[in-house]
Amino acid sequence: MDAVMLQLTRARNRLTTPATLTLPEIAASGLTRMFAPALPSDLLVNVYINLNKLCLTVYQLHALQPNSTKNFRPAGGSVLHSPGAML
Repeated sequence: MDAVMLQLTRARNRLTTPATLTLPEIAASGLTRMFAPALPSDLLVNVYINLNKLCLTVYQLHALQPNSTKNFRPAGGSVLHSPGAML
C-alpha cells in the first residue's frame, strides 16, 4: 500500500508542479518531431499539463553575435481557451 500511495503522490505532484526542462532537454525530447509538416529548425515546442490546463510553450531560437550581451527579456504571453475550444 505504501508503494501505491507513493506513486499517487508523485502523480499528484507532477500535475500540480510540472517538470522544468532546459532547452537541450526539450530539443532531445522529440516533441518537435510530432508535427506534420515539420516545424522550422529554429523552433522548439514544449507541451505539458499544469493543474487543469494543457500548456504549449514555443521557443524561437537564433544565434547570438559574438559581441552581444546576454540581457534577455521574455517575449510572449498566454492565451486562455475554454475546455473543448477548437484552436
